[in-house]
Amino acid sequence: VQHTVPGQRIRIGSRAEDNRVELYVADHGPGIPPEDAGVIFERFRRGTSRRGTRTSGAGLGLAIVKAIAEGHHGRVELRRTEGGGATFVLTLETDS
Repeated sequence: VQHTVPGQRIRIGSRAEDNRVELYVADHGPGIPPEDAGVIFERFRRGTSRRGTRTSGAGLGLAIVKAIAEGHHGRVELRRTEGGGATFVLTLETDS
């Protein structure tokens, strides 16, 4: 919510496929600049806001998500949202 344009919808969902489940959060905001895409999952790293100023926060949120995913033998990734924006996908393997 902090990084979404006011009044814009955020999509949250899941899908199961083969032996994995994907949880996703997507918006149609300005997206993540390419120069930030490689560092936003690192601890204490924050992306640049659409106005060119630094965002608030400690830069731990996505690093925590990544650590939890990897602790469960999964992964988290950034994808472009069709039509603009960003989609974060958490993928976890299932036993079945």
